[in-house]
Amino acid sequence: MLNRILQIFMIASISIGLLLAFLTVLDFTENVCADCWPFENLIAYSYILTGILVLSALAGAGIGIMKKPESLKMMLVGIVGTILLFGISYGMASSEITPNLAALGGDLSEGTVKMADTGLIAMYIMMFLSIAAVLFSSIMKIVRR
Repeated sequence: MLNRILQIFMIASISIGLLLAFLTVLDFTENVCADCWPFENLIAYSYILTGILVLSALAGAGIGIMKKPESLKMMLVGIVGTILLFGISYGMASSEITPNLAALGGDLSEGTVKMADTGLIAMYIMMFLSIAAVLFSSIMKIVRR
């Protein structure tokens, strides 16, 4: 029953998102226009879905902990690892506003540049670790045969 409800919710969410995306970029004469539908509607819908996702993830984690309390230890290891990853990334990030960034214009601050660099460095580290994990597991599978 729960799977069916989740499937209906997923289909409805995707349908609403696609409808809002099309209303954002097309007017009713099928011409592309920038001001046909307020872009903020699509952003607000994204915020709503993000909120639902966060609440669902927290609820799922809470239910998992209630069913199997020893899983809390592994969850804490994951949380500490993520905090450590972002701490290392933040330490490696630069807050320098280069001439290329300044030429883009906009309201750039050193804090904004530092957080963007932090996110990029964290993504690069996670990408490297995931590729290394795939290679390691493939090599171990070959060695075990």
